[in-house]
Amino acid sequence: MFLTLLRKDWRLAKPAFVFMLALFLAPTILSFVMWAYARGISQAGYPLAGFFQNFQTTVLAGFAGSLLAVPAVAACQLGREKRERSADFVGAMPIPRYRIVASKLTVTSTIISIPALLVTFGAIVPWIALANMPSLEWPTLFWYLKLSLYTLLGVAGMGWLFSCLLASEIYATALSILVATTIGIGLSLAFNTLPSLRAIPPGLQESYFLFIISRLALWIGVISFAVGTLIALFRRTL
Repeated sequence: MFLTLLRKDWRLAKPAFVFMLALFLAPTILSFVMWAYARGISQAGYPLAGFFQNFQTTVLAGFAGSLLAVPAVAACQLGREKRERSADFVGAMPIPRYRIVASKLTVTSTIISIPALLVTFGAIVPWIALANMPSLEWPTLFWYLKLSLYTLLGVAGMGWLFSCLLASEIYATALSILVATTIGIGLSLAFNTLPSLRAIPPGLQESYFLFIISRLALWIGVISFAVGTLIALFRRTL
């Protein structure tokens, strides 16, 4: 029965997953097309190293774009059920509520972990492809994975929580993007205006900014998923 729930919840999340994957891969595909075009018109040739030198940048751009779809992946698990009026039917099935919610959490957590793995892969590929790059350091690789996971957790957590409170996954996704953007812009303005933050040496400001926003995203994600899960478990309708 749990496998049946997983298949049903995967079908709910599939459109958002495809959209997320398309946003992630679009910059890398565009970069490869531009490299292939430049190679075709250049008489001197255009080595593949030119593509891999910008590979990390295109992967990070794709990750930033995929964050627009990550809230939809989480929100559709509960919000779409309500919008399509199938939540009452699912809640009335002779299945423990915790299994229904656990299935949705499993599908959501599996899908939102994919961009983090792709970012880590994007950090590894240039070191493999380009012999003149510095050797790969495991702390750097772990930092990429941790930062991306924290960010994904925060954005997806808001989509999960808002889908428990609002009538549609569309509203939940839009509100999640709005809140995440507001937090990011507010923190950026704080670094540019507050004397205590402006006093940080320029070379360290980016590290401090990423550290603060990753920890903030972690706590937002954990609290949002916890509260949203409790609401889904104990309210009368799913």
